[in-house]
Amino acid sequence: MVILSVKKIFINQKGQSLVEAVAAVALVAVVVVVLSTLAIGSVRNAYFAKQQSIASFYGQQGIELTRSVRDQDGIVDWSGTLPPSSKFSALWGQTLGAGVLFKLVQVGVNWQLEQINDESFGESFSGGFKRTVKISDDSGSCGSDPTKIKRVLVRVTWKDNKSELISCLTKIENLK
Repeated sequence: MVILSVKKIFINQKGQSLVEAVAAVALVAVVVVVLSTLAIGSVRNAYFAKQQSIASFYGQQGIELTRSVRDQDGIVDWSGTLPPSSKFSALWGQTLGAGVLFKLVQVGVNWQLEQINDESFGESFSGGFKRTVKISDDSGSCGSDPTKIKRVLVRVTWKDNKSELISCLTKIENLK
Protein backbone atom coordinates (compact mmCIF):
# COMPACT_ATOMS: atom_id res chain seq x y z
CA MET A 1 0.00 0.00 0.00
CA VAL A 2 0.97 3.55 -0.64
CA ILE A 3 0.56 4.78 2.95
CA LEU A 4 2.90 2.19 4.32
CA SER A 5 5.59 2.92 1.75
CA VAL A 6 5.46 6.70 2.51
CA LYS A 7 5.65 5.95 6.22
CA LYS A 8 8.61 3.67 5.58
CA ILE A 9 10.44 6.45 3.69
CA PHE A 10 10.09 8.92 6.60
CA ILE A 11 11.05 6.41 9.25
CA ASN A 12 14.08 5.13 7.39
CA GLN A 13 15.40 8.59 6.44
CA LYS A 14 18.29 9.84 8.36
CA GLY A 15 19.05 13.58 8.19
CA GLN A 16 18.17 16.57 10.17
CA SER A 17 18.46 16.24 13.84
CA LEU A 18 16.42 18.16 16.33
CA VAL A 19 19.39 20.44 17.01
CA GLU A 20 19.68 21.37 13.35
CA ALA A 21 15.96 22.17 13.15
CA VAL A 22 16.12 24.40 16.25
CA ALA A 23 19.20 26.17 14.88
CA ALA A 24 17.43 26.83 11.57
CA VAL A 25 14.35 28.23 13.33
CA ALA A 26 16.57 30.43 15.54
CA LEU A 27 18.43 31.74 12.49
CA VAL A 28 15.17 32.59 10.73
CA ALA A 29 13.93 34.32 13.89
CA VAL A 30 17.10 36.44 14.12
CA VAL A 31 16.81 37.44 10.46
CA VAL A 32 13.14 38.40 10.93
CA VAL A 33 13.96 40.49 14.04
CA VAL A 34 16.82 42.30 12.28
CA LEU A 35 14.72 43.05 9.20
CA SER A 36 11.80 44.23 11.37
CA THR A 37 14.09 46.52 13.36
CA LEU A 38 15.51 48.01 10.17
CA ALA A 39 12.04 48.53 8.71
CA ILE A 40 10.72 50.18 11.88
CA GLY A 41 13.78 52.47 12.07
CA SER A 42 13.35 53.42 8.45
CA VAL A 43 9.67 54.29 8.96
CA ARG A 44 10.52 56.39 12.05
CA ASN A 45 13.25 58.26 10.18
CA ALA A 46 10.93 58.95 7.25
CA TYR A 47 8.23 60.23 9.63
CA PHE A 48 10.71 62.51 11.44
CA ALA A 49 12.06 63.83 8.12
CA LYS A 50 8.51 64.62 7.00
CA GLN A 51 7.74 66.43 10.29
CA GLN A 52 11.03 68.35 10.09
CA SER A 53 10.27 69.36 6.51
CA ILE A 54 6.81 70.65 7.45
CA ALA A 55 8.26 72.55 10.43
CA SER A 56 10.93 74.04 8.20
CA PHE A 57 8.25 75.24 5.78
CA TYR A 58 6.25 76.89 8.60
CA GLY A 59 9.44 78.47 9.97
CA GLN A 60 10.51 79.90 6.63
CA GLN A 61 6.96 81.12 6.02
CA GLY A 62 7.04 82.84 9.45
CA ILE A 63 10.24 84.69 8.57
CA GLU A 64 8.86 85.74 5.19
CA LEU A 65 5.56 86.93 6.70
CA THR A 66 7.39 88.88 9.40
CA ARG A 67 9.54 90.45 6.68
CA SER A 68 6.34 91.28 4.80
CA VAL A 69 4.87 92.98 7.90
CA ARG A 70 8.08 95.03 8.11
CA ASP A 71 8.04 95.88 4.39
CA GLN A 72 4.40 96.99 4.49
CA ASP A 73 4.85 98.72 7.87
CA GLY A 74 2.06 96.49 9.14
CA ILE A 75 0.30 96.39 12.49
CA VAL A 76 2.09 95.22 15.64
CA ASP A 77 -0.23 94.69 18.61
CA TRP A 78 1.67 94.54 21.86
CA SER A 79 1.45 95.63 25.45
CA GLY A 80 4.81 97.39 25.53
CA THR A 81 5.38 101.14 25.54
CA LEU A 82 3.69 101.55 22.15
CA PRO A 83 0.00 102.26 21.82
CA PRO A 84 -2.06 99.23 20.69
CA SER A 85 -2.06 98.58 16.95
CA SER A 86 1.16 100.47 16.22
CA LYS A 87 3.05 100.16 12.97
CA PHE A 88 6.10 97.93 12.64
CA SER A 89 8.31 100.99 12.13
CA ALA A 90 7.61 101.98 15.76
CA LEU A 91 9.62 98.93 16.91
CA TRP A 92 12.86 100.49 15.69
CA GLY A 93 12.73 103.08 18.47
CA GLN A 94 12.00 100.49 21.17
CA THR A 95 14.40 98.52 23.32
CA LEU A 96 13.21 94.94 23.11
CA GLY A 97 16.06 93.39 25.09
CA ALA A 98 15.79 89.61 25.13
CA GLY A 99 12.72 89.82 22.95
CA VAL A 100 8.99 90.03 22.64
CA LEU A 101 6.94 86.98 21.66
CA PHE A 102 4.36 87.31 18.88
CA LYS A 103 2.11 85.23 16.71
CA LEU A 104 1.26 86.05 13.12
CA VAL A 105 -2.40 86.78 12.48
CA GLN A 106 -4.00 87.17 9.08
CA VAL A 107 -6.47 90.04 8.82
CA GLY A 108 -8.04 90.10 5.38
CA VAL A 109 -5.18 89.87 2.91
CA ASN A 110 -2.62 91.38 5.31
CA TRP A 111 -0.68 89.89 8.17
CA GLN A 112 0.05 91.46 11.53
CA LEU A 113 1.99 90.58 14.65
CA GLU A 114 0.07 90.08 17.90
CA GLN A 115 1.91 89.80 21.20
CA ILE A 116 1.46 86.62 23.21
CA ASN A 117 2.67 85.78 26.71
CA ASP A 118 3.60 82.16 26.18
CA GLU A 119 4.57 79.86 23.31
CA SER A 120 1.46 77.78 23.93
CA PHE A 121 -0.58 80.68 22.49
CA GLY A 122 1.26 80.60 19.15
CA GLU A 123 -0.36 79.89 15.79
CA SER A 124 -1.67 76.34 15.54
CA PHE A 125 -1.51 74.26 12.39
CA SER A 126 -2.84 70.84 11.50
CA GLY A 127 -0.61 68.01 12.66
CA GLY A 128 -0.02 69.62 16.06
CA PHE A 129 2.44 72.30 14.89
CA LYS A 130 2.70 75.68 16.66
CA ARG A 131 4.63 78.73 15.46
CA THR A 132 5.85 81.74 17.41
CA VAL A 133 7.90 84.76 16.38
CA LYS A 134 10.30 86.39 18.81
CA ILE A 135 11.67 89.81 17.91
CA SER A 136 14.61 91.06 19.96
CA ASP A 137 17.37 93.60 19.86
CA ASP A 138 20.38 92.37 17.96
CA SER A 139 23.43 91.76 20.10
CA GLY A 140 25.77 92.54 17.23
CA SER A 141 25.58 89.14 15.53
CA CYS A 142 23.64 90.55 12.56
CA GLY A 143 25.47 93.81 12.08
CA SER A 144 27.18 96.71 13.73
CA ASP A 145 24.18 99.01 14.38
CA PRO A 146 21.63 97.43 16.75
CA THR A 147 19.31 100.46 16.41
CA LYS A 148 18.70 99.54 12.78
CA ILE A 149 18.61 95.74 13.11
CA LYS A 150 16.17 93.44 14.91
CA ARG A 151 16.75 89.72 15.42
CA VAL A 152 13.82 87.47 14.46
CA LEU A 153 13.59 83.94 15.82
CA VAL A 154 10.77 81.79 14.46
CA ARG A 155 10.18 78.66 16.53
CA VAL A 156 8.01 75.82 15.30
CA THR A 157 7.19 73.12 17.82
CA TRP A 158 5.34 69.85 17.48
CA LYS A 159 4.75 66.78 19.58
CA ASP A 160 8.15 65.20 19.03
CA ASN A 161 10.54 68.10 18.54
CA LYS A 162 11.12 71.74 17.67
CA SER A 163 12.76 73.70 14.89
CA GLU A 164 14.18 77.22 15.02
CA LEU A 165 15.06 79.62 12.23
CA ILE A 166 16.80 82.93 12.85
CA SER A 167 16.89 85.94 10.58
CA CYS A 168 17.89 89.57 10.92
CA LEU A 169 15.64 92.38 9.76
CA THR A 170 17.12 95.74 8.98
CA LYS A 171 15.38 99.06 9.13
CA ILE A 172 14.20 100.21 5.74
CA GLU A 173 15.16 103.84 5.23
CA ASN A 174 13.06 105.99 2.92
CA LEU A 175 15.22 107.05 0.03
CA LYS A 176 14.14 110.39 -1.48
